[in-house]
Amino acid sequence: MPLTLRKIGLDEYTVHEDRQLVGHIRYASERSPAFWLWTCIVTLPGPPFG
Repeated sequence: MPLTLRKIGLDEYTVHEDRQLVGHIRYASERSPAFWLWTCIVTLPGPPFG
């Protein structure tokens, strides 16, 4: 299950596993000191809510 990065902007990427979106990475250059922000998306099995 390899992870794939797709560039969506300057220093900004989406993270995919087997074509499913699993995260987002971006370089927060507006911060001091600058650093990389990672967001993970957790998908739970089962029917959708709502």
